[in-house]
Amino acid sequence: MSKPDFWPEQEAIMQPMEQQGRQQKDLAADRLIEEKHLEECIKVIQSNIDSYEQKYRIISAETKEMYDNYRSDNPELHNELSVGLDMKSMLERILSRNMMAVKKPYFGRIDYQETDSGDSFCLYIGKQGGWKGKGRFRKK
Repeated sequence: MSKPDFWPEQEAIMQPMEQQGRQQKDLAADRLIEEKHLEECIKVIQSNIDSYEQKYRIISAETKEMYDNYRSDNPELHNELSVGLDMKSMLERILSRNMMAVKKPYFGRIDYQETDSGDSFCLYIGKQGGWKGKGRFRKK
């Protein structure tokens, strides 16, 4: 079967449309990956918040008990109370930063591609640092 005379023009139109379709599919897949990553980040931050809230409650109860039993003639209790209040203050700051981070964990991403090895990885940019265990959230 022979091709009609208009075939080359039609082919020239169809190729960019096919490329555009592939690009849209790639963008949709990237969006799903990013949404999953965002959900993971929020879960990690919420887990951190839960953990720090529990520590805060314990430290608060301990410092209240020390304060209730405080006597000026006991320098050891004074030092423990001072350390407990410092820890409580530190946990308040950490909780505050995590509460802000859970609303907006990051606002940008930089993709790196090694020219020699071809390895790639992402860096997420945000106002608060996010940690999961001993390392950052994710490497690509």
